[in-house]
Amino acid sequence: MKTAAALLFAAGAQAFAPTAPSRSSTALNLKVGETAPEFSLVDQNGKTFTRSKNKKPLVVYFYPADSTPGCTVQANAFNDEIQNIRKEFKADVVGISGQDVESKQKFAEELGLNFSILADEGDE
Repeated sequence: MKTAAALLFAAGAQAFAPTAPSRSSTALNLKVGETAPEFSLVDQNGKTFTRSKNKKPLVVYFYPADSTPGCTVQANAFNDEIQNIRKEFKADVVGISGQDVESKQKFAEELGLNFSILADEGDE
């Protein structure tokens, strides 16, 4: 995970796929270093996260569903590295999936997540 994060930030990316960082584009057709489109979504604590109001570099990862085996492994991996990511890269992490805020609250509490996971109920 540390290696993947180092590659990401060395390239100056603002979008990230934790298992295979791409140097050319992501599912949103973003090139490394491009700014993600504007979005505002509610996190597990009921707070609205707006991309443009975040002034730090941002690691965004998308996952299919809360509390599934693969997504749990992915969230735990980010949680294990969150302090290093914040300290070394001065960046923050958000995870995004299509479940509601209540599902996010349960998932974050089960895992003890120290970063925001955002509810994109419309899968937009």
